[in-house]
This record gives sequence, C-alpha cells and structure tokens, in this order.
Amino acid sequence: MRKTKPGRRRLVRLITLGVFMLLVVAACSGESEGTTVAPDTTVAPGTTVAPGTTVAPDTTVASDTTTTTTLSERYTAEEVREATGLFAAVPVYAVPRVLSGEYTIGFLNPGMSVPTFNDWDKGMRAAAEFYGVDYINVDLELEFEGTLDKYEVLAFEEPDVVGTLTTVGEPLLAATTRDGVPLIALDLPIEGALFFGIDSPQAGRLAGDFLGQRAEILLDGEWEGSDFFFVGLAPPDCEVCVQRIDGGVFGFREILPLSGDQILRPADAGGTVEEAGFVFANVLTTHPNAKMFVLAFNAESGIAAVQDAKEAGRQDDVIIVTMGGTLAERDEIRANPDLLIGAVDFNPWAEGWNWMEAAIAMAEGDGYGRYAVGSVLTPENVDIIYSTDGDA
Repeated sequence: MRKTKPGRRRLVRLITLGVFMLLVVAACSGESEGTTVAPDTTVAPGTTVAPGTTVAPDTTVASDTTTTTTLSERYTAEEVREATGLFAAVPVYAVPRVLSGEYTIGFLNPGMSVPTFNDWDKGMRAAAEFYGVDYINVDLELEFEGTLDKYEVLAFEEPDVVGTLTTVGEPLLAATTRDGVPLIALDLPIEGALFFGIDSPQAGRLAGDFLGQRAEILLDGEWEGSDFFFVGLAPPDCEVCVQRIDGGVFGFREILPLSGDQILRPADAGGTVEEAGFVFANVLTTHPNAKMFVLAFNAESGIAAVQDAKEAGRQDDVIIVTMGGTLAERDEIRANPDLLIGAVDFNPWAEGWNWMEAAIAMAEGDGYGRYAVGSVLTPENVDIIYSTDGDA
C-alpha cells in the first residue's frame, strides 16, 4: 500500500551513504564505545546504538527497536503545542519531519452532524496538513450498516491506514485485513483491531467524582434533607457509553453513599438531542419533588436534559455534568451555568489530531501512546481554557 515519493529511492540511497560515512568516521575516531546520545534526541527505527552507548533521559526510543540512534529529526512537543493552539494537543507519537513514504490516511467518520465527530475531523485535517499526509474523510451519516460499503469505495484510494467508530466492526476488520491496511478504532473498540481514544471507565469516574463533590455541597446546604436521584443518560446497547455511566456511579459513590434505588438509568436513553429529548422530561414528571444529579455520556444527551429541565421549570432541582467538552457544551455552560455545571473535556479536536499521529505511527511501522483525559470544564474555567471560542 505504501506509495513512494518521486525521487525517494535516490534520497534513501543518499541518506544511507551519508550514514555509512558517519559510521566510518566514528569508527576511525574510536568513539563508538561509550557514546552518549544527546538530550532531546529522537531515536529512529532500525538503527542500533553501539555497545556501551548511553541514551539520555529525554530521548525517545522507537517501539519496534532495542536502542537506536538518530537518523531523522522529529517534531517536538513544543512545536505541536504551538501548532494546536488553544487545543494544546500533547503528541502520542513524535512524527518524523521526513516520512518514509507518501501516506494516505482514511477515516470513516460516524457522523459529521454530531459536534464531537465534527471536531475529530477538524483535528485530523489540521494534523494531516501539518505533518504532510493526505487525508480522506468519509461521512457514515450515523448509518453504520453502510460502513463496509463506504470502506470499499475508500479502498480505491489505497489508504495506508484506516480508522472509524462503528457498530459493525467485524466485517470492516475482515476487509481491511484482506487489503493489508491497519485499522485503528477510535473510542469504540473493535475486537482484533488497534484502538485509540477515550478510556471510558476512567472518564466516567472523573465525571462522577466531580458531580459527587458538587452534590455533597448542595446536600449539606440548600438541598439538605431532599430526596435525590443519580440519573445516568446513555444508550443501554452502547457498551462504551454504559461504561462511562458505570464509571460515573463509581466516582460518585467515592464522595457520597448511593443506593441502587437512587440510580435511574432510562432504558430509552439515546445519543442525539432528538433521541434524548423526551427521556429526562419523563424522569422529571415521574419524580416531581426530587433533586436530580445527572450524568450524560455525551454532549447531546446532556444538552437535551438542560432543555427538558428548563421547559419543566425545574432548573432549581437539577445539576448536570456531560462528557465531551465540545463547543456546544462550552456554549451551554456559559448560557446555563447553574444547570450544566461541568463537562469532562475529551478535547475531541486534540483527540482527532492525536489519532492522526497514531495513524502515521502505524504507517511508519512504529507504536503510539495512549490518549489521556484529565480536566473538567466549568463556568469558572471555560473562558480561560477556551478563550477564543467567540472569535470569528
């Protein structure tokens, strides 16, 4: 699948000759033994460091080598931070400045109409431009049964790596395996495929812990003595969505006791504003006098809960935490800070950027690091972290 740039073979021969000459000079000068690789040096795949060589602490060692020396410069974390601006992506792979080939990276986007998935695309597109690879985005339009058909069309472009989030991963994996193309599932694991993205239980635990802390303050103050429920909004047939709520229950219970009778998980919860729009409204109707601590697995179900609470006139009985950190959530936090009190920041733009780095790593024959989530957006910090949201 790998396509070679015009003149690449000649360039490789020249590089090889240059490396050979450097090794000859080092051997003649007696510096092969005990050589120290300087700090910030990146170790290139396929090159073995001479016996006795010390690799400095800041050196990156490629995943498929024992110990290696520098052959090519790589982009630094500082350069990535500058390039990604307010999204502040932390690289999961130090991408070489000169890649081994011309790569085409394909992504079957689950649905560009969903803010999170749209942000993925923006981050991937920016990373592809920055690192110099071709990028093809195919919109599944939330019609997952068409995943394989759309991949077969994408396959004509001979992608070097493909990624997606889909519920029909098995036939897709069979097709990419047939074509010899690595498949990197994003956020929703596909058995047998590579994975990159959110650790759902960990993210849910972070959200539940934050919600529990705010609940404790209210129950010790103005909501003291009130009946209350923990409401988890996630489609029950979506494994990673359920894992987020499971993690949330665990995190909440680390702060406050919570019996099984106090946990409400509507069976008809959906993933879009339209699907989730009536679900929380029904919960409010069924429990007219109770206080509600709501954890939503994504932006859309949380925003739907905000709308339901306002339409029912129950703003003073509800606080909501979402997971995603999309622009839609950030705007909702600004507009309704007493209702939507926090959003775990998945930073989907940066996640898309980092997924592209992982794809390039696979094309280069290397490994990549994990994506970490660790912050919660609140009314107090959202304008500090995302200070340019209102810019044109």
